[in-house]
Amino acid sequence: MPEKIPPPPPGEPRDVRFPQVHTKALGNGMEVDVVGYHALPVLYLQLVVRSGGIHDPEGIAGLAAGVAQMLKEGTRTRSSRDIAEAVEFVGGDLSTDADQESITIRYRVLKEHAPAALDLMADLVRNPSFPDAEIRKLKRRELDRLAVSVTDPGWLATREFFRALYGPAHPYRVFDSTPASIEKIARAKLVDFHRRHVVASNAHLIAVGDVDPDAFTAEVERAFAGWTRGRAPERDLPAVSPAKGRRVILVDRPRSVQTQIFIGNLALRRRDDDYIALRVSNQVLGGNASARLFLDLRERRSLTYGAYSRIDELPDVSPWRASAAVRSEVTEQALDAFFENFERWRTEAASDEELGNAKTYLTGVFPILIETPANVADMVASIRELGLPRDYWDTYRSRVAGVDAPIALAAARRYVDPANMLIVLVGEAPRIESVAAHFGPVEVVSPEDGSVVRQVPAAPR
Repeated sequence: MPEKIPPPPPGEPRDVRFPQVHTKALGNGMEVDVVGYHALPVLYLQLVVRSGGIHDPEGIAGLAAGVAQMLKEGTRTRSSRDIAEAVEFVGGDLSTDADQESITIRYRVLKEHAPAALDLMADLVRNPSFPDAEIRKLKRRELDRLAVSVTDPGWLATREFFRALYGPAHPYRVFDSTPASIEKIARAKLVDFHRRHVVASNAHLIAVGDVDPDAFTAEVERAFAGWTRGRAPERDLPAVSPAKGRRVILVDRPRSVQTQIFIGNLALRRRDDDYIALRVSNQVLGGNASARLFLDLRERRSLTYGAYSRIDELPDVSPWRASAAVRSEVTEQALDAFFENFERWRTEAASDEELGNAKTYLTGVFPILIETPANVADMVASIRELGLPRDYWDTYRSRVAGVDAPIALAAARRYVDPANMLIVLVGEAPRIESVAAHFGPVEVVSPEDGSVVRQVPAAPR
């Protein structure tokens, strides 16, 4: 057998900078960010309206998402079919969606079709017709989607995690719509949400492509000149308080052979100064397949196919959470393993190798993130939506590199508290509820609507 030849050593890392963003506010209040991307003759457009699920009226979760979907289903002069044919004719790709904070239209075309693309996007946001037939189709699709979602352990765990973590007053408690809220969506409510929220002063357009910023911005001004400035209603988010003591929510999923595990607590805002330190620290714990959780729960103990941890990225206080799916019979072992790793993470500084690998990954993946116009547009959007400094991505890699072991350890101690964590389990309740009670008082809830079926007192070992 020939002798193995080791690979050559890596070269010196090149300095990679986030591309320059050209910004201008239009007369109607809409803001425009243009980023040059000259590798291909493409144009990627992302129009963001800064109102989303947190602006849904009480009891009508899914209204903002419904508005987003209906924007491409017809305008005063174009039917849904006309819109689809216009996009297909230029070889484009059009999509709309909504999250907690915003409604977004994405449109990818060749740069030569920029004027037509802008005209279409302006028509979608200014003149949606909300046809009754399309609304009925939307509601049927959403009800079908929810019927499938309620069978997904990960979806169920996420729903209960956010509901329990944020409590009854904060809009982040609503992870998704419900059949009842979908039934309440009517044309008049869609029209009213659009009238109040989808206005120029509440929007920004991001363009990444092979275009001249000044010439392109002039085209944007032409296309969107008639869009009403308006003033969208603001939503004040209530304060949230950290939990006191451990609490277990168990979603009863009959005949389940696995337990889906979510464990976490409220941590910090994406824009907070400590976010980078906690991100580096979390990378050591559970950021990928070379982190502590994966190596321990999968490689050493054979409890799961994978165990990870993450920090959600929201403008308000966001959760830190860890997760895995395990066989029902090893649920207790897995929970013990998680908490052992949490304690070690908060008391034992990362080794030079662990910290080096974490920072190398986070800085090394950055050049890949800015290779596509879609990713660049998302990163520009995050600056506005999350309240980040305008130079955030310019300084990102240097701030990651500046996190040392004491800083990473301090972040873990400050924002993650194993004694006051929420544990969400999805599995067959009769098999695992006595085990779950070893970690705190248990609420067994229904998978259909999360209503409490029974309560089990804590039973420490």
